[in-house]
Amino acid sequence: MTTRQGRILETVERNLPLSDVLVIDCHVHLGDAAGNFIPWPDAEGMLVSMDSVGINQSCVSSLRSLTSDVRTGNDEVIALTGRYPDRFIGYAVANPNYSDQMEGELERCFRHAGIQGIKIHPASYIHNYPIDGPNYHPVWEFARQRGCPVLTHAGPGTEWHTCGPRGIAAVAESYPEVNLIIGHSGSYHSMAALDEFIAVVRRYANLYLDTSAMGRFYRSVDYMVQHVGAERVLYGTDAPWHSFIAEFGPIVYARISDAEKEKILGLNMARLLDRA
Repeated sequence: MTTRQGRILETVERNLPLSDVLVIDCHVHLGDAAGNFIPWPDAEGMLVSMDSVGINQSCVSSLRSLTSDVRTGNDEVIALTGRYPDRFIGYAVANPNYSDQMEGELERCFRHAGIQGIKIHPASYIHNYPIDGPNYHPVWEFARQRGCPVLTHAGPGTEWHTCGPRGIAAVAESYPEVNLIIGHSGSYHSMAALDEFIAVVRRYANLYLDTSAMGRFYRSVDYMVQHVGAERVLYGTDAPWHSFIAEFGPIVYARISDAEKEKILGLNMARLLDRA
């Protein structure tokens, strides 16, 4: 018999993994980052953390692809998904600063079954290119044709001009067939920014919020569900920058139904991936 809190929370509070719930982390990275200590950044280390809470699969992009060599990093993810096809789903990273090579690189990556989505990082400290700029057009066309999801970094403050709500809205309007996941719900530095991204998500049916780094804000998941519905929220961690386990808590402890938690934890992402 479950408590009034629900069986998902009851299972977690008994320190057991969620063995009967599909859990897919939509936002994970592979590898080391220069100048940062990231514990357990390799596949085997991530699997230990994933198994501890019952994460079935993680959707992974390479930090090397984001910060230096796109092709080499994408190859790391291709190899990872080949080694653990049931545990990792790959994102191919697209760099808008090499737009003429973008389509060919995406075609190359998607020849491998493990690559099922695209990751972009428009922010000033990574690729420094606006999400609605023409160099990203090959990404949107490719995703539209393939039916694959795109995960973008998004954030407030200095990132507003590259990946803020206005640019994301422009992409959503121009490419309504492309499902675009808004990393960190665009708000990891500012809860106030969440309202602006929520307004955009409510306008466009192809936009989704991910929960990565949002656990620092009290009841942020409850707030998202209240304003956009559980169907538009995805579990993400930004691991290994953030903990698989810590980012699990805001969903598990949210004052929402188990059915809504199941959608956020895995069913929504499974639906997006089924189109790919």
